[in-house]
Amino acid sequence: MTRLAFTGARIMTPDQVLFGSTLLVNAGRINAIVSNNEIPEDYEPINLEDNWLLPGFIDIHVHGGGGYDTSDGTVEAIRGLADYHLKFGTTAIYPTCVTHQRKVMLQALYAVEKAMAEEDLNRRVLGLHLEGPYLSKERAGAQNPEYIMLPKQDDYRQYLDHPALKLMTIAPEIEGMEDLLEYGLKKGIYFAAGHSSADYEQGMAGFALGISQVSHLYNAMTGLDRRHPGLSAAALVHKDAKAQLICDGIHVHPAMIKLAMGTKEANGTILITDALRGPAPDETSFTMGELEVEDRDGAYYLNDGTLAGSKLTMVDALSNAIKLGGVAL
Repeated sequence: MTRLAFTGARIMTPDQVLFGSTLLVNAGRINAIVSNNEIPEDYEPINLEDNWLLPGFIDIHVHGGGGYDTSDGTVEAIRGLADYHLKFGTTAIYPTCVTHQRKVMLQALYAVEKAMAEEDLNRRVLGLHLEGPYLSKERAGAQNPEYIMLPKQDDYRQYLDHPALKLMTIAPEIEGMEDLLEYGLKKGIYFAAGHSSADYEQGMAGFALGISQVSHLYNAMTGLDRRHPGLSAAALVHKDAKAQLICDGIHVHPAMIKLAMGTKEANGTILITDALRGPAPDETSFTMGELEVEDRDGAYYLNDGTLAGSKLTMVDALSNAIKLGGVAL
């Protein structure tokens, strides 16, 4: 039966939480919200037993999942990682590509463009997030430093001219960034500061130029030193900058989650997974951007102990933000 009536839940809408109401779905689409005594006879009731019924999650920073990775560069890979995260409530994504060879990053763009035209993906794949290659080698983290470079016009326009590119993570302090930002913003692309050695002043200058968010606050960026506040401090202080946050309890200490959630509040915080492909069955390691990644201690690490990414789903990210960040749903 394709007509379903989700009843008995606390239904969260943009404006309020509804009690005593039923959400009707017809052929996979929300049809109406009615009172519990108005359920049509041709709808199959599903009792959610006082659990929450939430809008689908949007993950703007997700590399992979279920054995698939954006840098695989195929529609099948994009579909695979989208389907994997759909099982955990994520209904739309920006597949995210790590810094890699140019041909790999361009192939990821082409794959996302094709996926956006597929009937089953055109509302679920919203564009590509390119994490690099214009980053700081000193803050490379799990980005392959071999492929990190300075922005040159002939190079960056290959990415910025592509219709599938929607978000790009850059280091605001590096030479040539102002021209890149000016060109990309005119194309309607959003920019995040990340994998950056920028100090506080350079971070604030980047926000003034149009950078609107930071990629994974606190991670792979300068921190909160009392005399030399870094990019993390700039992101917390700037009233319009939004902070991507990895709430797995490993990438960010609960106290720092509370600080971010308390400072930026809901409208200034973007929960992300930064999830990776994961190892194949019966294996404990895999590669990301040609770097070997190990599955251990609840997250993914490079061989030298550098955090490489999370094992999060968005539903766990939300749950952890509530538990660790001390905020209400």
